[in-house]
Formats: sequence, C-alpha cells, structure tokens
Amino acid sequence: MLKMERELSRRNLLKGVGAVAGAIGLAAIAEACAPASTPVGGSSPAASVAPRRGGTVTYASSSELTTLDPPNTGDFSSVAALNLMYEGLVRYTPDLQILPALATSWEVKDTIWTFKLRQGVKFHDGSPFNAAAVKANVDRFF
Repeated sequence: MLKMERELSRRNLLKGVGAVAGAIGLAAIAEACAPASTPVGGSSPAASVAPRRGGTVTYASSSELTTLDPPNTGDFSSVAALNLMYEGLVRYTPDLQILPALATSWEVKDTIWTFKLRQGVKFHDGSPFNAAAVKANVDRFF
C-alpha cells in the first residue's frame, strides 16, 4: 500500500491524477508488437503468442508528437500516443468517470491518498510495479 501526504490544490490534483493515469506503468507493448495468430482449434491469440523483444510499432497522428516523456507532455497528440503505451493508476471512461487500473482501489482522507496497487505487474523491462515505482514517478511529476 502507498500513502502520500501533500498539500494539493484541486487543479494540481486533477493534473497529477491525469498525468499519473497516463504515465504509471507501461502497457503490454510486447504483446502489441507480437504477430497475431489463431491456432487451429480456435483458442485465443493471447494464449498462443509468446512475448518477444524488438519489433516495430507504427503510430499515425494528425500532428507531430512533441515528446514521449509524460511529465513534459502538454499537447493532445502526444497525450493520445502516451495513453496507448502507458497504463495509469486509474483510467477514465468516455463520460469521465474514474475507474481502477493499476490501482485496484483508493481512499482519500483530507490530504492523504492511499492506493491499493495491483499485484504481479511488471514493467516492460521486467522490473516490478510497486509503491516505490509509483512514488518515484509521482515525485518526478511534482
């Protein structure tokens, strides 16, 4: 469990939650890069394709991306690309409801936010997703 205490304005809180949602944890890029195939018998492709290193991801955008560094992103095109690569603590529905993602639940008391983190998650390089990784990223944003 991760506990953080900080004085936050509503604007900084929303900015931080949005940034963290777009930046914490990397999505399963290896699976996205792996060739899709369905074996005879019709089982799902995810069950039959082993992750592999390397490959190419092609992304088309209506404008040039300014950065792929989440804390320095301010333009819509870069944010849209980052949302395809990173998974956050929370995610938004189209009607802007906040749902769990890498955080399975959270609790807010005054200025203390406590997130319960999903277990068994690893970054693309194999390092563990844990409270220390979340804290390092939150500290980087603020």
